[in-house]
Amino acid sequence: NLNLPEGVTAMLEDSYLQSSTAISLSEATKVKFAVDANAASANANRFRIVFAKARPVVIDTKQGYTIAPNPIENGVMNLALHNRATGKYNVRIISTGGQTVMNKAINHTGGSANQNITLPSNIPGGTYRVEIISADKSKTVQTVFVNKK
Repeated sequence: NLNLPEGVTAMLEDSYLQSSTAISLSEATKVKFAVDANAASANANRFRIVFAKARPVVIDTKQGYTIAPNPIENGVMNLALHNRATGKYNVRIISTGGQTVMNKAINHTGGSANQNITLPSNIPGGTYRVEIISADKSKTVQTVFVNKK
């Protein structure tokens, strides 16, 4: 049992697959992996654990978006739009491998509002990019972490 400060998270980084998986600090976490013909898949330094302080992430205060919590818990991401124009916004979640795992259109009535976005139930824990395309077609991208229990 580790004595870590409140709000610390842990990620298991796989240098071979270039992926991250959220791991529990209070119980055992099982992570499946395979060793193949590539020598890098059996490298003794393939995995490492990275500890970080969890905090809300401000994507870009000029653009007026906030994502919280980060890491995302229980499969729900809160996207706050701050003083944004009326229109259609597109939110896309992209895996580290470049695959779109979710695409959601939001019709924003203008001003400030919160959008709770439920992630797909089969989304694995790890690192993702959230891409927000605003009504004026400007794009904002931020990295988030998804914790799975």
